[in-house]
Amino acid sequence: MKKHLLVFIKILVFFALWILLIALQSIPGVGDPPFTMGNAAIQRFWWELLPLISVIIATLFFVKIIEKNGIKISLLNKMAKNSALGIFIGIEWIGIPLLILSIIGSFHFGTINSVPYLPVWIISAFLNVIMQEYLVRGYIFELLKKEYNLITSIIITTIIFTGLHGGAFEAGILAVLNVITMSVFMSLLLIYAKSLFLPIVVHAVWNIAGSLLGCVSLASDYPVLINCIIIGDKIISGGIYKLEGSIFVLLINIINIVAFMLLLNRHKRIL
Repeated sequence: MKKHLLVFIKILVFFALWILLIALQSIPGVGDPPFTMGNAAIQRFWWELLPLISVIIATLFFVKIIEKNGIKISLLNKMAKNSALGIFIGIEWIGIPLLILSIIGSFHFGTINSVPYLPVWIISAFLNVIMQEYLVRGYIFELLKKEYNLITSIIITTIIFTGLHGGAFEAGILAVLNVITMSVFMSLLLIYAKSLFLPIVVHAVWNIAGSLLGCVSLASDYPVLINCIIIGDKIISGGIYKLEGSIFVLLINIINIVAFMLLLNRHKRIL
């Protein structure tokens, strides 16, 4: 019981520290420094950078001070291999549902928009993904793995990840299931690669490609490069939530989960 309480307190304080650091953005000149004024892309970049810096500081404090380096977080292991594999998996992950929707006549490319500072928007979306994955599958995942096992780490971090995506509950059960299965999938990628970089790349491909195509929702100020149209039954098309509420994404998530569980079982990496 004492161990359970200690782990719970560590996770709670970790989040409290992260939130406290983010709250510093409200200090005049921190959240909206002069160099961001009048440029939406630079402003969004800054708004994504600050939470990432906050989670890095919170993680370093807990790993170095609280855990005394007793927990290791592998981030940059085999970057070239994980980058190539991550891009491939990410394209498959978002590409197959879009291909199916296209075949059945529910997905069409629309007009192309001009997006100033497009590389800055892409980098900003990438920073957001790093923050999400490092927050949930960094210190917390490794702490739970150390104190319990991989299965416990996957379950609890998935609960946390789903809770952080509260908008999915407004979108309906399919969107919630998509978030849950997506989180499990990312955790399996982490275990497979023994590096956080693989799920970061896969997650980034989904968010960046989906956002530019207008079929995945990020912050409301993110621009759409191609006005894609997804129509048809709500269960198939996702309705106003598009891919995030589509049953095809759920099916691909499940297939990916099963595939990597079989792969991990073959390599005896699931405890």
